[in-house]
Amino acid sequence: MRVPTRSENDFRINFLATPGRDQFSPPALFSLFGNRSLVTEKIYAAEVGYRTLLPNTLSFDTAGFFNYYDDLIGTRPNVGFETNPFPPHLLIGSLLSNNLTATAYGADMQAKWQPVDYWQLASSYTVFKMDAHYQNGFVGNPADITNLERSSPRHQFSVRSDLKLPHNLEFNTMFYFTDNIQARSLNVPVQGRLDLRLAWTPSKKLELAIIGQNILNKQHQEFTTVDIFSTQIPRSVYGRIMYRF
Repeated sequence: MRVPTRSENDFRINFLATPGRDQFSPPALFSLFGNRSLVTEKIYAAEVGYRTLLPNTLSFDTAGFFNYYDDLIGTRPNVGFETNPFPPHLLIGSLLSNNLTATAYGADMQAKWQPVDYWQLASSYTVFKMDAHYQNGFVGNPADITNLERSSPRHQFSVRSDLKLPHNLEFNTMFYFTDNIQARSLNVPVQGRLDLRLAWTPSKKLELAIIGQNILNKQHQEFTTVDIFSTQIPRSVYGRIMYRF
Protein backbone atom coordinates (compact mmCIF):
# COMPACT_ATOMS: atom_id res chain seq x y z
CA MET A 1 0.00 0.00 0.00
CA ARG A 2 2.69 2.52 1.02
CA VAL A 3 6.48 2.24 0.98
CA PRO A 4 8.26 4.09 3.83
CA THR A 5 9.76 7.38 2.73
CA ARG A 6 13.44 8.24 3.02
CA SER A 7 12.67 10.67 5.84
CA GLU A 8 10.91 7.92 7.81
CA ASN A 9 13.95 5.66 7.44
CA ASP A 10 16.59 8.04 8.73
CA PHE A 11 15.81 11.12 10.81
CA ARG A 12 15.84 12.46 14.34
CA ILE A 13 13.72 15.28 15.75
CA ASN A 14 14.48 16.66 19.22
CA PHE A 15 11.23 18.38 20.12
CA LEU A 16 11.43 19.00 23.89
CA ALA A 17 14.09 19.37 26.61
CA THR A 18 13.36 19.63 30.32
CA PRO A 19 15.74 20.37 33.24
CA GLY A 20 16.31 17.94 36.08
CA ARG A 21 14.07 18.14 39.12
CA ASP A 22 17.10 18.89 41.32
CA GLN A 23 20.92 19.02 41.17
CA PHE A 24 21.11 15.20 41.34
CA SER A 25 18.65 14.55 38.49
CA PRO A 26 19.79 14.74 34.86
CA PRO A 27 17.86 16.75 32.28
CA ALA A 28 15.64 14.89 29.81
CA LEU A 29 15.45 15.11 26.02
CA PHE A 30 12.34 13.99 24.12
CA SER A 31 13.04 12.79 20.56
CA LEU A 32 11.43 11.06 17.59
CA PHE A 33 13.54 8.65 15.49
CA GLY A 34 13.22 7.12 12.04
CA ASN A 35 13.81 3.42 11.49
CA ARG A 36 15.68 1.78 8.59
CA SER A 37 13.92 -1.54 9.33
CA LEU A 38 10.47 -0.26 8.36
CA VAL A 39 8.59 -2.43 5.85
CA THR A 40 5.83 -1.60 3.39
CA GLU A 41 2.38 -0.97 4.85
CA LYS A 42 -0.25 -3.36 3.46
CA ILE A 43 -3.96 -3.19 2.66
CA TYR A 44 -6.50 -5.91 1.85
CA ALA A 45 -9.69 -4.40 0.44
CA ALA A 46 -13.16 -5.65 -0.44
CA GLU A 47 -16.02 -3.67 -1.98
CA VAL A 48 -19.53 -4.46 -3.15
CA GLY A 49 -21.90 -2.10 -4.92
CA TYR A 50 -25.23 -1.74 -6.67
CA ARG A 51 -26.43 0.63 -9.40
CA THR A 52 -29.98 1.29 -10.52
CA LEU A 53 -31.48 3.57 -13.17
CA LEU A 54 -35.00 4.77 -12.62
CA PRO A 55 -36.97 6.25 -15.54
CA ASN A 56 -34.07 7.75 -17.53
CA THR A 57 -33.84 10.88 -15.35
CA LEU A 58 -32.78 9.38 -11.99
CA SER A 59 -29.94 7.03 -11.02
CA PHE A 60 -28.51 5.69 -7.74
CA ASP A 61 -25.11 4.14 -6.96
CA THR A 62 -24.39 2.51 -3.60
CA ALA A 63 -21.17 0.80 -2.48
CA GLY A 64 -19.99 -0.67 0.80
CA PHE A 65 -16.32 -1.33 1.57
CA PHE A 66 -14.15 -3.08 4.14
CA ASN A 67 -10.37 -2.62 4.37
CA TYR A 68 -7.83 -4.42 6.55
CA TYR A 69 -4.49 -2.66 7.09
CA ASP A 70 -1.36 -4.41 8.38
CA ASP A 71 2.15 -3.22 9.32
CA LEU A 72 1.00 0.37 9.68
CA ILE A 73 3.65 2.73 10.99
CA GLY A 74 3.31 3.83 14.61
CA THR A 75 5.87 4.39 17.36
CA ARG A 76 7.39 2.41 20.21
CA PRO A 77 9.38 3.60 23.25
CA ASN A 78 13.12 4.16 22.91
CA VAL A 79 14.48 5.13 26.33
CA GLY A 80 18.13 5.47 27.31
CA PHE A 81 20.92 7.77 28.48
CA GLU A 82 23.03 9.99 26.23
CA THR A 83 26.15 12.09 26.68
CA ASN A 84 25.90 13.73 23.25
CA PRO A 85 24.63 16.35 22.78
CA PHE A 86 26.04 17.79 26.01
CA PRO A 87 25.14 17.80 28.90
CA PRO A 88 24.51 14.11 29.71
CA HIS A 89 20.75 13.51 29.79
CA LEU A 90 17.97 10.98 29.82
CA LEU A 91 16.65 10.11 26.39
CA ILE A 92 12.88 9.64 26.22
CA GLY A 93 12.37 8.73 22.60
CA SER A 94 9.85 7.27 20.22
CA LEU A 95 11.00 5.05 17.36
CA LEU A 96 8.92 4.56 14.21
CA SER A 97 7.78 0.94 13.98
CA ASN A 98 5.40 -1.27 11.96
CA ASN A 99 3.33 -2.14 15.03
CA LEU A 100 -0.24 -1.16 14.08
CA THR A 101 -3.14 -2.86 12.33
CA ALA A 102 -6.52 -1.38 11.52
CA THR A 103 -9.87 -2.09 9.94
CA ALA A 104 -11.88 0.52 8.05
CA TYR A 105 -15.40 0.22 6.78
CA GLY A 106 -18.10 2.44 5.40
CA ALA A 107 -20.35 3.23 2.47
CA ASP A 108 -20.59 5.60 -0.44
CA MET A 109 -23.88 6.70 -2.02
CA GLN A 110 -24.39 8.78 -5.15
CA ALA A 111 -27.47 10.04 -6.94
CA LYS A 112 -28.06 11.90 -10.21
CA TRP A 113 -31.26 13.56 -11.33
CA GLN A 114 -31.95 15.35 -14.59
CA PRO A 115 -35.45 16.88 -14.34
CA VAL A 116 -35.07 18.70 -17.67
CA ASP A 117 -32.64 18.49 -20.58
CA TYR A 118 -30.69 21.59 -19.53
CA TRP A 119 -30.33 20.93 -15.79
CA GLN A 120 -28.65 18.10 -13.88
CA LEU A 121 -28.26 17.62 -10.11
CA ALA A 122 -25.76 15.22 -8.56
CA SER A 123 -25.14 14.40 -4.90
CA SER A 124 -22.88 12.04 -2.94
CA TYR A 125 -22.46 10.98 0.69
CA THR A 126 -19.65 8.97 2.29
CA VAL A 127 -19.42 7.57 5.82
CA PHE A 128 -16.08 6.17 7.05
CA LYS A 129 -15.03 4.49 10.31
CA MET A 130 -11.62 3.13 11.33
CA ASP A 131 -10.68 0.95 14.30
CA ALA A 132 -6.96 0.54 15.06
CA HIS A 133 -4.95 -1.53 17.55
CA TYR A 134 -1.42 -2.75 18.17
CA GLN A 135 -0.15 -5.98 16.68
CA ASN A 136 0.25 -8.89 19.08
CA GLY A 137 3.29 -8.44 21.28
CA PHE A 138 3.93 -4.81 20.35
CA VAL A 139 3.66 -1.82 22.59
CA GLY A 140 3.68 1.87 21.78
CA ASN A 141 2.17 5.26 22.34
CA PRO A 142 -1.64 5.07 22.79
CA ALA A 143 -1.84 8.42 20.99
CA ASP A 144 -0.91 6.55 17.79
CA ILE A 145 -4.25 4.72 17.97
CA THR A 146 -6.25 7.90 18.44
CA ASN A 147 -4.29 9.71 15.73
CA LEU A 148 -4.90 6.94 13.18
CA GLU A 149 -8.60 6.55 13.96
CA ARG A 150 -9.27 10.30 13.74
CA SER A 151 -7.07 11.16 10.75
CA SER A 152 -9.95 10.97 8.25
CA PRO A 153 -13.34 12.70 8.31
CA ARG A 154 -16.26 10.49 9.41
CA HIS A 155 -18.82 12.11 7.08
CA GLN A 156 -18.50 13.82 3.69
CA PHE A 157 -21.27 15.21 1.53
CA SER A 158 -21.44 17.06 -1.79
CA VAL A 159 -24.08 18.40 -4.17
CA ARG A 160 -23.55 19.75 -7.68
CA SER A 161 -25.80 21.64 -10.08
CA ASP A 162 -25.01 21.90 -13.81
CA LEU A 163 -27.25 24.35 -15.63
CA LYS A 164 -27.04 24.99 -19.38
CA LEU A 165 -28.09 28.51 -20.30
CA PRO A 166 -28.89 30.16 -23.63
CA HIS A 167 -26.10 31.48 -25.89
CA ASN A 168 -23.71 28.59 -25.08
CA LEU A 169 -23.43 29.56 -21.41
CA GLU A 170 -23.13 27.07 -18.54
CA PHE A 171 -23.41 27.74 -14.80
CA ASN A 172 -22.06 25.20 -12.26
CA THR A 173 -22.59 25.25 -8.51
CA MET A 174 -20.71 22.86 -6.21
CA PHE A 175 -21.08 22.55 -2.43
CA TYR A 176 -18.92 20.28 -0.27
CA PHE A 177 -19.30 19.38 3.42
CA THR A 178 -16.46 17.70 5.32
CA ASP A 179 -16.58 16.48 8.91
CA ASN A 180 -13.87 17.48 11.37
CA ILE A 181 -10.47 15.80 11.75
CA GLN A 182 -8.98 15.43 15.23
CA ALA A 183 -5.54 13.87 15.09
CA ARG A 184 -2.89 14.31 17.82
CA SER A 185 -4.90 17.16 19.39
CA LEU A 186 -4.65 19.05 16.08
CA ASN A 187 -8.13 20.01 14.94
CA VAL A 188 -9.46 20.65 11.45
CA PRO A 189 -13.00 21.91 12.06
CA VAL A 190 -16.19 21.01 10.24
CA GLN A 191 -16.33 22.99 7.03
CA GLY A 192 -18.53 23.74 4.05
CA ARG A 193 -17.11 24.93 0.73
CA LEU A 194 -18.94 26.54 -2.16
CA ASP A 195 -17.45 26.75 -5.68
CA LEU A 196 -19.06 28.56 -8.65
CA ARG A 197 -18.25 28.48 -12.37
CA LEU A 198 -19.68 30.42 -15.30
CA ALA A 199 -18.46 29.32 -18.74
CA TRP A 200 -19.06 30.46 -22.30
CA THR A 201 -18.29 28.15 -25.23
CA PRO A 202 -18.39 30.17 -28.45
CA SER A 203 -17.10 27.14 -30.40
CA LYS A 204 -16.36 23.45 -29.84
CA LYS A 205 -12.66 24.23 -29.34
CA LEU A 206 -12.77 27.41 -27.22
CA GLU A 207 -14.05 27.92 -23.67
CA LEU A 208 -13.91 31.06 -21.54
CA ALA A 209 -14.72 30.72 -17.84
CA ILE A 210 -14.70 32.64 -14.58
CA ILE A 211 -14.37 30.48 -11.47
CA GLY A 212 -14.82 31.24 -7.78
CA GLN A 213 -13.56 28.78 -5.16
CA ASN A 214 -14.13 28.70 -1.40
CA ILE A 215 -16.76 31.44 -1.72
CA LEU A 216 -18.16 31.02 1.80
CA ASN A 217 -14.87 31.42 3.68
CA LYS A 218 -12.00 33.87 3.57
CA GLN A 219 -9.74 30.84 4.02
CA HIS A 220 -9.96 27.31 5.36
CA GLN A 221 -7.74 24.47 6.46
CA GLU A 222 -8.14 21.02 4.91
CA PHE A 223 -5.50 19.01 6.76
CA THR A 224 -2.87 19.33 9.48
CA THR A 225 0.14 17.40 10.69
CA VAL A 226 2.74 17.62 13.43
CA ASP A 227 5.87 17.88 11.26
CA ILE A 228 5.01 20.67 8.78
CA PHE A 229 3.15 23.94 8.84
CA SER A 230 -0.41 23.59 7.58
CA THR A 231 -1.59 25.77 4.70
CA GLN A 232 -4.76 27.84 4.76
CA ILE A 233 -6.53 27.67 1.39
CA PRO A 234 -7.81 31.17 0.55
CA ARG A 235 -10.92 32.30 -1.30
CA SER A 236 -10.05 32.76 -4.98
CA VAL A 237 -11.63 34.10 -8.16
CA TYR A 238 -9.89 33.64 -11.51
CA GLY A 239 -10.50 33.46 -15.24
CA ARG A 240 -9.59 30.61 -17.56
CA ILE A 241 -9.21 30.35 -21.34
CA MET A 242 -9.13 26.79 -22.71
CA TYR A 243 -8.55 25.89 -26.35
CA ARG A 244 -8.90 22.26 -27.44
CA PHE A 245 -6.83 21.02 -30.38
